[in-house]
Amino acid sequence: MSKFTLYILIMYSSFTLYSYASELTEMSKDTDNAKLMRFYPHQSSYILPFSYNSSPNNEVRSQIDPELTTDSMEVKYQISGKLKVIEGGWDVWMAYTQTAWWQLYNTADSAPFRETNYSPEIYGSFYPSINILGFDLLSTDIGFVHQSNGQSGDMSRSWNRTYLNFKLARGNYLMELQPWYRLAEESEDDDNPDISKYLGYANYKLSYKGDGIMYSILLRNNLRVNDNKGAVELNVALPLYDTAKLYIQYFNGYGENLLDYNHVSNRLSIGILIFNWS
Repeated sequence: MSKFTLYILIMYSSFTLYSYASELTEMSKDTDNAKLMRFYPHQSSYILPFSYNSSPNNEVRSQIDPELTTDSMEVKYQISGKLKVIEGGWDVWMAYTQTAWWQLYNTADSAPFRETNYSPEIYGSFYPSINILGFDLLSTDIGFVHQSNGQSGDMSRSWNRTYLNFKLARGNYLMELQPWYRLAEESEDDDNPDISKYLGYANYKLSYKGDGIMYSILLRNNLRVNDNKGAVELNVALPLYDTAKLYIQYFNGYGENLLDYNHVSNRLSIGILIFNWS
């Protein structure tokens, strides 16, 4: 089954299950009424102590030192938060997300951090009361995000994007559509000029919540008939303790991180979700 077909099937299923749109609407109002200069969750925050990649990328690290190895098993974690800095007809937010891949079990190479991605961003949000084909538009964001891995030389990766993000709810589902536009760089400063070929031009995300269990699917695709590339990420969160949940994540495709943007990863991870996605 193709990733596109899987996406269509899940979208179709959103019309068949019971509603928690009112809860999502209240979440939107909470965000709208968030206090200035107070820290709030942004993207998911989690720690995945057991993260197995069946196809690790050895090529880049071996260019630096041929004796370096990459274990299939590592630790993946993400921390993310945001701060409202201006409020009014539009709210303005500053946000930060950091995701790391830590070779904790690679004692031969002294357990290095293989890759860390840093993503500061700034965006404006407004909260319309609009219904689109049965979906309630909870919020619309317009923003700018810089993403880099803090490396130099052959391991350096970075890019800048402007984006729109539409958050819509219907029934048990929350749908997020995030198209983006990559900002051009000078050729001599561009570490990854072909990154759009692998990561495409948007994120498409669908989440479901019911009985304390959450599911989500994230899709990307370069929308090319020839040389089609993309990625799919599946997430399941099961009740564990208060805000913490047992978290299972599966990723397959390009662009799991910047160092591997042009390398296919096939990863299954298990750990703890600290803050929910929304």
